[in-house]
Amino acid sequence: MGQRNPNNVAVGPHPLLALSVGHFAQHGWTVVANCRRCGVRQHADLTAIAKARGPNFILWGAHPRCKTYVENHEQRCSGRIVFQSRAVYGAHWIDLVLTQDVLDACALHGLEPSADKPRAAPW
Repeated sequence: MGQRNPNNVAVGPHPLLALSVGHFAQHGWTVVANCRRCGVRQHADLTAIAKARGPNFILWGAHPRCKTYVENHEQRCSGRIVFQSRAVYGAHWIDLVLTQDVLDACALHGLEPSADKPRAAPW
């Protein structure tokens, strides 16, 4: 027998299972903010995001500007953050990009999406 595949242990992030910040916190899933331009990857504090934006804030499709200063202390990175999540340690990271599934889940839950239509990722 081989090693267990963590992707088979728990269902990964999906808009019907976890749509808002509150849902991600409720499930206990890990969320990271990843900038593909400068390579910074950091833990996303769901409690702080819920305090700032509310528990119904939708991470799917949210791409805020990277706040990292690169090379010198005066120039900010021009990249955009892509939120990623996974259900259990060792599983694959899922990009939280806006898709038609997210828009359908927003309509089902009566929540406003972070954008009105799916778009190309910012990288």
